[in-house]
Amino acid sequence: MTDNSIPGSHQTSMSAELGITMDFDQELETFTHSLTSNKTALQRVLAQTLSDFSNLGQMYVDDINKDKDTARELKQKIEGVRKKIGNIHGDNNCGEEELNEIRQKLEKVIDSFQEKDREKDKLNQKLTEVLNQLAEKEEKVGQMELKNQEVQNQGKKGLDLYRENLGLTITRTSRKTVLFTFTQVSRSSPETEYMLELSLDGEQYQLLGSNPPLPDLPRIQDRLNATNNLSGCVAYVRASFQKMAQVE
Repeated sequence: MTDNSIPGSHQTSMSAELGITMDFDQELETFTHSLTSNKTALQRVLAQTLSDFSNLGQMYVDDINKDKDTARELKQKIEGVRKKIGNIHGDNNCGEEELNEIRQKLEKVIDSFQEKDREKDKLNQKLTEVLNQLAEKEEKVGQMELKNQEVQNQGKKGLDLYRENLGLTITRTSRKTVLFTFTQVSRSSPETEYMLELSLDGEQYQLLGSNPPLPDLPRIQDRLNATNNLSGCVAYVRASFQKMAQVE
């Protein structure tokens, strides 16, 4: 059978040995700052993407305008050559050759213009897709921020209530591990300490042990991960300790 107890007497304070009491306000501020930084980074990516596409789009617009100017000049040359042909009474072949050459150049410019116009449409379509993707990501970040803030606020209110009125001390024992120490559990011995050690790995809670050992600790852990209700879990554990204290 697995021993879920925390080594050492539960009548001895472990706060000084296992870490510094958590500053929940600081933890909440750090968490909020992290979310804000992620949102700010996403906004910077969005702004840079818009700038890049704007610059690229302007390049295409400039090229198209140049092609329009070139086409206009070639059309003017064609009209000029036609007038020259009309005034020539001798060798018309020279004028016809010049006219054909200009027409070929004009056709190339028109083809180039149409190709760049198609590229511009593709660019606009791609820009729309990227903007939609960034908007979706920004919306998800915002929703996650609100959800996490709500969970943090609910958990903080509940734990603050227990800490202030029910003799709960919260101690960080490592980067991912927290120790909950309860007093005022036993009426006959209110200073006696009852302990629960908990860790958070990714999105999963792990109840590492308790002192005195709680026989249904695995079931409590499963319920905590299913509901994500940390304050409710703490209240249940304290009630379990109270039942144990009554039979001691």
